[in-house]
Amino acid sequence: MTSIIKVDQIQNAAGGTPTAADLGLNVSGSVLQVVQATHSSQSQTTSNSYQNFPLSASITPSSISSKVLVLLNFTGAITSDNHLYVRVLRDDTTTVVESLSAFFAQTAGVSGGALHLSKLDTPSTTSAVTYDAQYCTRDSGETVIVQYSNQPSTITLMEIAG
Repeated sequence: MTSIIKVDQIQNAAGGTPTAADLGLNVSGSVLQVVQATHSSQSQTTSNSYQNFPLSASITPSSISSKVLVLLNFTGAITSDNHLYVRVLRDDTTTVVESLSAFFAQTAGVSGGALHLSKLDTPSTTSAVTYDAQYCTRDSGETVIVQYSNQPSTITLMEIAG
């Protein structure tokens, strides 16, 4: 004998929408959503103060226990022996999620290559969170470039269930 149960809506005891945990499901570590932004116009600076790429993306975590995996992929370059500093900020504040320093030795003309930055962040909120990529030179007056030759840069945000 086969039984069929049909319902229009399931609610938890408080009358709200049940979570996976309410239903006895363990989703920890699952990817819940993915957001990506791309920018491909070459940008450069001679400043040793951080400048926006411009490249940013926003995500709204579904749970306060969620983590956000931040992946930044871009092409960086220099015009003389120099360091390119890159960082990702959360909510355009001084909260640095991750940073890197890449040194390129100039061989002829412009030197550089593909760079990657990744960090598992814990924003502890269910409000929208924005991640911004910034860059600068180590030595003021020396040129550093991102999205060199208009190569696209991407910032990818993945919400991971906590």
